[in-house]
Amino acid sequence: QIHESNGVFLAAAAREAGAEVVTGPPMPDAEADFTARLDELAAACDLIVLSGGVSVGTYDVARIVLGDAGEGTFRHVRMQPGKPQGFGLLGERRVPVFTLPGNPMSTLVSFHVFVLPTLDAMGGRPPRECERAVVERGWTSPPGRAQFARVAVRRDDSGRLVIHPNSRQGSHHLGELAEANALALVPADVDVVQADDELDIQMLLTKE
Repeated sequence: QIHESNGVFLAAAAREAGAEVVTGPPMPDAEADFTARLDELAAACDLIVLSGGVSVGTYDVARIVLGDAGEGTFRHVRMQPGKPQGFGLLGERRVPVFTLPGNPMSTLVSFHVFVLPTLDAMGGRPPRECERAVVERGWTSPPGRAQFARVAVRRDDSGRLVIHPNSRQGSHHLGELAEANALALVPADVDVVQADDELDIQMLLTKE
């Protein structure tokens, strides 16, 4: 089961992935109350997903609580979007806890990259295979970071999968997500994607 704390996307995507979802109010900011609520969830759930409180700020309570308990690992991952990530095992049952970034676009990408494969493994489902698609028009990608670009994928008249990127890839450009139905993975050593390049794609849950 999953507790989601940042909007309807996590709940909808988790259900589509086969999870039984437990939703609830936002997690409290006070460390003692946050810890108590986590303990309750760990006793009732098989997997916990939190969004926010994972960076290096004074009030990033997820990082503080899980880090102080010695059960959490927090890293800046070389990906865009979704740089701050955290993971830990909680309680006697060693319940996995994913702490995703609070930015909605970063949450979406992080769910597909980290949480979805775990849900599939826990549910006994095979890993989701990526498909290859051809880039219709190019774009730039941040150097040294793997980019999960939001794209619209369609089949052309010859049956090929064709990638049409969102015109803006910043994590704050949420409106353009309505045009996307997939993520395209741009390797970290590529900073310019060219027309006719081939990339791996993963279809977005709730968008197919």
